[in-house]
Amino acid sequence: MPIIILLLICGSLLIGLAFLRESLTANGNFRVSQAQRLLKESVLRDKFFNANNKIIQRIPSKKKEKLKSNLELAGIKLQVEEFIALLIMSLIFTGILVFILSKSIFLALILSAFVLLGSFQILEFKKNRRLDRINQEIGTFLQLISKRYENTNDMTKSLETTAYEMQGSYLGEEVNKALAEVSTGLSVETAITNMANRLNNKYLLRFADYFETID
Repeated sequence: MPIIILLLICGSLLIGLAFLRESLTANGNFRVSQAQRLLKESVLRDKFFNANNKIIQRIPSKKKEKLKSNLELAGIKLQVEEFIALLIMSLIFTGILVFILSKSIFLALILSAFVLLGSFQILEFKKNRRLDRINQEIGTFLQLISKRYENTNDMTKSLETTAYEMQGSYLGEEVNKALAEVSTGLSVETAITNMANRLNNKYLLRFADYFETID
């Protein structure tokens, strides 16, 4: 009887050691495969960003500046490089998904082209809608800043107060940008002129010119 118990204990130990060895081997293989996967992902990511940078370098400076301006006017807080990277990923994803579902390269290319054109159409739509709402707020802005200037005779303080009063509005974001430029050393009239040029608004330009004559 003691021999049988001893054999059972030894057998249990051997089985336990076998399971432990298998577990360690599996964990080791898992870690190796995980490291290989991470390495492949890193290589693919580097290749993607290198290709993205090459594409961006081929874009003319004027078009990049135009795209940057459109992103800002649309209220999209993305850099040009980030926008193009997202666009490329969307095109790749759309093309692969459509090809898998339809087995048609032609259809995949057509729908990818629609995604490309649609992205810029959406950007243009968001820009125009935001500009329309900003233009609706221009009159309020000019009234507020003119009133504050009459009371303080200090355009910088008037701009700060008006920016505070217009928090949460579309134009308020642009006024804050003008304030940020003033904080870097630009004159208030230059900052307002820059804002007027960004928004392509003739009333702001007239106000900046008028302020420059009385300052």
